[in-house]
Amino acid sequence: MKVVILATSGVTVPSIEYLEQQELLAGVILIGSSSEIYSLQQFLQQKNIQFAHVERSDPEKLSVTINAFKSELILALDVSLDIEDRITAATDGRWIEVITKHVRSDRFETSLYWGIRKGLSHLDVMAVDIVQKSIIAEVTLDIADQDTLGALYSKASLVIAQLVQQLVTKTLSDACEIQHSNDAVLEYIESEVVSISEQDLLLDIRELTPQQTLNHIRAANPFFGGAHVRFGQHHIKLLEASFSEQPTYGAKPGTILTISQEKGMVVAVKKGSVRFDILANSEGIYTGYRLANLAGLQAGMTIS
Repeated sequence: MKVVILATSGVTVPSIEYLEQQELLAGVILIGSSSEIYSLQQFLQQKNIQFAHVERSDPEKLSVTINAFKSELILALDVSLDIEDRITAATDGRWIEVITKHVRSDRFETSLYWGIRKGLSHLDVMAVDIVQKSIIAEVTLDIADQDTLGALYSKASLVIAQLVQQLVTKTLSDACEIQHSNDAVLEYIESEVVSISEQDLLLDIRELTPQQTLNHIRAANPFFGGAHVRFGQHHIKLLEASFSEQPTYGAKPGTILTISQEKGMVVAVKKGSVRFDILANSEGIYTGYRLANLAGLQAGMTIS
């Protein structure tokens, strides 16, 4: 059996290495154009792994490229392509897509971002037969309270590799039976596809509780440079924050409550307060106290 992988990012590397070590990898098809694609291409070149490049907007070329690899399994690890029936019919192998049950997105990284933003404790990662619309293998990706997007991304790469090992074992033993009814897959297919916009990265602290504020910041660290806020004319990115017991004394959410070397920078949010620990602007990365002094921020100012 040979497997061709469809990939867009480095989260696929452990899976690629596993299949290559098992002499099951036919090659890798890189989907789209990005800095991550370039990095992944360099990795494949160093490992002397065959690869090809196809744009998302060219499904016909994708089917031709897949057939050229002569593989029995077509494995889309970190990308959802909404493949049409005519494309799957034009290819020879069995189409398997790795998805997350709780969040439907066009990229795996996006699912991780929203998993953290929503405060989920885990994501169910599933291998789905695209044609049969059935789940054939499943693993759990735990989301710890302190996980940033970068930390969860690293964990996800290993979990996906575990899923691939399960899938390969079942396929080689002809035990690739359906593990669940089609209902979960159909529900996923019918759900809204989410993405990440610039607006999503803006921290509307006036509407968020302390936990929601921390989730938002963790989800944007480090790939998006943190959550975005404005203090007057200052555009600042939040990389890390923590809970604070500082009373708000009725201050409106978004108000700076305290700036001190001992307590740092504490800001009122909905139903509580948080301490801004690590922030960045165009000039560098600072503690909350240090940046407040450099930017001339004072208690009583508000975030817009």
